[in-house]
Amino acid sequence: MKIDPSRQGHLPRVEPATPFESPDGRFRGWKVAIPGGHTLATPAVDGGRVFLGGGFGSYDFYAFNAADGALAWQYQTSDDGPTAAVVSEGFVVFNTESCELEVLTVEGVPVWKKWLGDPLMSMPAVGGGRVYMAYPDANARQRHHLACFDLRTGREYWKQPIAGEIITAPVLAEGHVHLATLDGTLYRIGQDDGRVARRDDRDLLSP
Repeated sequence: MKIDPSRQGHLPRVEPATPFESPDGRFRGWKVAIPGGHTLATPAVDGGRVFLGGGFGSYDFYAFNAADGALAWQYQTSDDGPTAAVVSEGFVVFNTESCELEVLTVEGVPVWKKWLGDPLMSMPAVGGGRVYMAYPDANARQRHHLACFDLRTGREYWKQPIAGEIITAPVLAEGHVHLATLDGTLYRIGQDDGRVARRDDRDLLSP
């Protein structure tokens, strides 16, 4: 869902982190209340920072210092529901639930974004300077595709039709993208060229 124009540019206030210590003194840490009270996705930790979306229904993305919880920066999305992020090569990659794939620098500077399709139910995978994302293609009657984009420019290298929505996120290993769709189809697709190296249509829910 697109953000209400009246909310654009108005970032929610984040209260300072509160330190805590276990009663026996063995553990110390901090906690921060994320505005909005939404369900949160898993944070990413890299380079001494914690990167976290504000949750489904939110238009906010945050970076905190891992050592003390201080807010490093916050960013406002134009679509709601930022997912868990992937951090790679100085970039933060995530998508919003309603349509867009976004790339920022680790300092919170927007680099590029693409509208892909609604809804985006899985998070991206990143490796070798490329971003791999599954999405329902609005230009192809909502048929699902796995696509590969350049991490720095957003250039599309290839896209491959797949059976449907995928489970969680693609997995990158041994030069291939591995994924499973909700109907039980397994794929092994080349990272460089997008060719299907293996497709297995077994029902994953069968005993």
